[in-house]
Amino acid sequence: MENIKKSVLEKLLKDEASEKKLLKSFSVFLPTKGNICGKMIIFCMCMVPSYFTSHSYCTVILFGSVCDRMLDIFLTLFGIIFTGFVFFQALLNDELLIMLIKTKAKNEKKEKSKLEEVNNNFVSLMMLYVVAIITSLILTVIIPCIPIDFTLFSNIAFCNFFAWILIQIFYFFSAELLWRVLSFVHNIYQLFNAYAVSRIINLVSIKEDDE
Repeated sequence: MENIKKSVLEKLLKDEASEKKLLKSFSVFLPTKGNICGKMIIFCMCMVPSYFTSHSYCTVILFGSVCDRMLDIFLTLFGIIFTGFVFFQALLNDELLIMLIKTKAKNEKKEKSKLEEVNNNFVSLMMLYVVAIITSLILTVIIPCIPIDFTLFSNIAFCNFFAWILIQIFYFFSAELLWRVLSFVHNIYQLFNAYAVSRIINLVSIKEDDE
């Protein structure tokens, strides 16, 4: 305990409002020096399908079908991520817990343990998927109620452009969440490695005690 800083433990026990944590979760969409290239690629890739969807003669039907399909995907991935989080908690033995608390998180200006970083990543990702599920569900209910020939403005070109912007936002949001699954897989990989190290340390200490 003397090697574990009190401030690290206090941060783990800090009670933070869910709304504030949700707002922090959206920071993953902000471009940084390390991810701006990836975000630009995702954004540009989404522009093509969003353009054809918004300029199609059956935009309402196409976008409604996409929302329905994305809802199924988000529900499935949320279940996988939640299961991974539960599995991670089940792997937390004494050695692994102390190791994660003592290890400092990378690329963090503020003092933060690896355990806090992993927990925050899991919770933030699950919150974003909850938002995606709710958004897709609302769109799935609303879109079929819109007439196929519905136009918000008298100018068709402006309507198409406005629809393109809104659809692009949804596509980019969805694509970014799908891409975040890679970070989830990476976290699971790191945790399995940390668990293996903690088990090896435990086995070595047991063997030394027997000798």
